[in-house]
Amino acid sequence: MRLSARLSEIYGISRRNAKKYITEGRVSLNSRAVRKDIEVAGDENPLLEIKQTEQIYDTDSFIISIKNDVIFYYKPPFMHSERHTPEDPISISDLVPNTHRLISRLDHETDGVLAAVGNKVDIKDVNKIYIAIVENRFPDRLYMDNAIDAAKRKKVKVLDTKGVNPVIFTCRMFFKGFSVVNAELKHANRHQLRAYLSHSGFPIVGDKLYGGREFPRLMLHCEYTSVNNNEETSKRSDNFLDYFSNHI
Repeated sequence: MRLSARLSEIYGISRRNAKKYITEGRVSLNSRAVRKDIEVAGDENPLLEIKQTEQIYDTDSFIISIKNDVIFYYKPPFMHSERHTPEDPISISDLVPNTHRLISRLDHETDGVLAAVGNKVDIKDVNKIYIAIVENRFPDRLYMDNAIDAAKRKKVKVLDTKGVNPVIFTCRMFFKGFSVVNAELKHANRHQLRAYLSHSGFPIVGDKLYGGREFPRLMLHCEYTSVNNNEETSKRSDNFLDYFSNHI
C-alpha cells in the first residue's frame, strides 16, 4: 500500500493530509525521513511528527444533559464536531467517552445540539430542528426531498431526482428584510440544508460556499435533537438570534 494510506490507517487522518505531511518531511520510516508517497508493507509503522499544543478544557461545560444512554452536547460555532488532523484544536468528538459515539455532525461555523449514544444502543428514531436565517421573505412552508450529490468533497449538488431525507421548512418570523426559518428533518446528507436553501433561492446568511450574504459566521443553529424519545432543546437559540440582530 501507499505510505499515505498507511498513515491514514494508523493516525485516522485523510489521505490528502497524509500526503501533505509526507512532502513537509514530517514522516519517517525506519528512522529515516521520507518525502515521497512510496509503497510500504501493510505491517510497517511510519512515524508522524505531530505538533500539539496543550489544551485545557472542562468536558462538563459542553454537556447539556444526559438522558438514559444519550449524551447531549452543545457545540459552539467555529469548533469542529470531529478532529480533521492530529493538530486540530479540541473537537466535540474528543469529549465523547469511549462508551459512546456521535451520531451526527455540525459544520465548523454551525452551533447547537449534538448527540452521542452508547455504543450498544440501537438507534430507532432521530428528529432534528434547525434554525437558519436567510434574506427576504421565505414561504410559509416548503417541502423538499431532492437527492443530494455529495461526490465533490467541498460543495454538494441538489438533484432533480427524489432523495430519502426530506426536509420541511417553515418561516418562523420575518424582520428587517430577513426570515428566520425552521428546518425539520430526521437524517441529513452533508450540507443538505445549506444546499436546499441555496437551491430554493434563499442561501443562508454567512454561507460563502452557497452564495449567502457576507457575515461573520454561518447563521445556522441546531435547536432541537431527539434520539429514541430522549430529547433536548438548545438553551442558546435566543443568543443565536440576538447575535444576528446585533450584527446587521
